[in-house]
Amino acid sequence: MNRRAAPRLLGILLPILLWWGAAAVTGVGVALPTPPVVALAILREIVAPGFAVAVGATVLRGVGAILLAVAVGVPLGMASARSPFVYLLARPTILAVRAIPFISVILVAVIWFSSGTVPVFVAVLMALPVVVDAARTAVEGVDPQLERMTLVHGFGPGARLRHLWFPGSIHGVLGGVRSGAGIAWKVTVAAEVLSSPAVGIGAQMGEARLYLETERVLAWTLVLIVVAGLSDLAVRVLQERSVRYRSRSGAAPARREPERERGEADALLGGMAPVRPAPPASLDIADVSFAWETQPLFDRLSLTFDRDRVTAVIGPSGVGKTTLLSLCAGAIVPDSGCVTARNDDGAEVVPRVAMVFQEPRLLPWRTAAENVALATPDHDRGAATQALLAVGLGAAAGAYPGELSGGMQQRVALARAMHRRPQVLLVDEPLSGVDPRHRSELTGELKRYIRRHDALTIVASHDMDLVTAIADRIVVLAGSPVRVADDLARPAAGWPADTADRVAQRVADARGGR
Repeated sequence: MNRRAAPRLLGILLPILLWWGAAAVTGVGVALPTPPVVALAILREIVAPGFAVAVGATVLRGVGAILLAVAVGVPLGMASARSPFVYLLARPTILAVRAIPFISVILVAVIWFSSGTVPVFVAVLMALPVVVDAARTAVEGVDPQLERMTLVHGFGPGARLRHLWFPGSIHGVLGGVRSGAGIAWKVTVAAEVLSSPAVGIGAQMGEARLYLETERVLAWTLVLIVVAGLSDLAVRVLQERSVRYRSRSGAAPARREPERERGEADALLGGMAPVRPAPPASLDIADVSFAWETQPLFDRLSLTFDRDRVTAVIGPSGVGKTTLLSLCAGAIVPDSGCVTARNDDGAEVVPRVAMVFQEPRLLPWRTAAENVALATPDHDRGAATQALLAVGLGAAAGAYPGELSGGMQQRVALARAMHRRPQVLLVDEPLSGVDPRHRSELTGELKRYIRRHDALTIVASHDMDLVTAIADRIVVLAGSPVRVADDLARPAAGWPADTADRVAQRVADARGGR
């Protein structure tokens, strides 16, 4: 007997022993019959002609009520999480329903509906608030970093629902369904007892109560416990399966592809289609102000990035580099001012944006190839696999993020940006999760991609080796609110040897408040 079996067996036997003891002390069978008496009553009910019909009727009502509560509650909960208007509109009704005693609902429903409909109506009403709150909480709990990733990479509402909100919240939603189902079964039978339909577990219990057949009441109660337990087991199995893609501890770790000749990798990068249409000539930040809560971060900041130069943004931690990239990506909206992309004629355009974040921000329930493929509307897995090959991870195409190391996950994120073929490429600390052995490799891959594909590129990083390897311009941010402390252009001969020292001094001055 394993460690779990013993407590479970004891958990079953203990209530039975307590029941048996209480029945012996009472000594009145009508008040509390012994377990053997109830067991015989169960056998008699099972062999009786109407047993299957009674159980089937209650099961149909209970399952119908649960499905209706889910069909209404899950969309309403998800909508409440995404829309303050829907939340404020639905909240008073949900609170009122939760506060109403179910016995009051049953008594009113008996006047409104037929006896067979009353249990379904009452069970739906009582289970609905639980399902709504569970769905709302589950969607609100979806990783906001993944939310921002989907916004930057052009996921519409339908795509976010399918690939983020639903798979990201299903475990919590099913937890709410389990709780709602538990309520629904109890309320269904209680409503059957009071509304007296022709058939059902509650109808049988009501009949037994009239004749003071306590053993029959308890027999049907145990039948209901079995039905509700099987229902809970079914939902629990679904809940457990819903998280298997999140933690695949039994799977073998994905292997990185053997080192390939650099020319082969270059060929893969070069074979990827060039950006069409052309990237914007410039990205203009004009008089932008933005504050986190009451803390002003930018105050009328103006800065222009152009297509012909790869720009690196440098500054102390917390200065606002990531926020600046998020403004450029359109993931957040400035409090005032504007961020505008313009073509060669000066006209405003809406560019296709890709972003490599500090964290990989991969959907844990999608494989590496699926994560890359989702970056474009056509979801082309063949091209996605080619992008993975370009970063040396073709063998990991079918692996889930949980099976990959941090550095490998960051390579997948880079492949996702490549596959999107962006007109504006934003790179935020791309080497933060990469081990030192692979930093130079990933730096080389990023540099080759940037040079081969004509995209307006902005890189935020503390890594001066990365910055001097790929950047033509260095913008140093400082202060609070943020200002441009320095703006360096790479000379034709390349970055001077003291560039890192000069930038470091500017950053140190920023920390000192100068």
